[in-house]
Amino acid sequence: MADVLVNGNGEESKIVALNLVMKNNLLFSEFVKEVYLAKSKAKEKSITKTDIAEFFERKKKQSPVVASWKPYVFRKLGQVYINSLYNVGLLKCALRRNKSSIEINKSKIKYIKNNAID
Repeated sequence: MADVLVNGNGEESKIVALNLVMKNNLLFSEFVKEVYLAKSKAKEKSITKTDIAEFFERKKKQSPVVASWKPYVFRKLGQVYINSLYNVGLLKCALRRNKSSIEINKSKIKYIKNNAID
């Protein structure tokens, strides 16, 4: 992985970096698997603000630590997660205030499916 990260092409390096983040951040890893990959498997074209909110609601029910976080933490995490996926090329546009959904980049799904850390 280190060799690909340093010497690979841009797409490969970005996916390796994303996988390293997923390996070290369980909540982000679950977001990618439960929201991004689930939506792509269901052949849906976008991730909505509602999808993001529902993900965090499920996590609040599963973890007292997550449930204790303030609402702004979830807004910021949602922004960071979406921007991370956008920067890697897995989304076509980042979430903006006036947009309620983000388009999934179908051509990049194979990269995350083939390289996602379990």
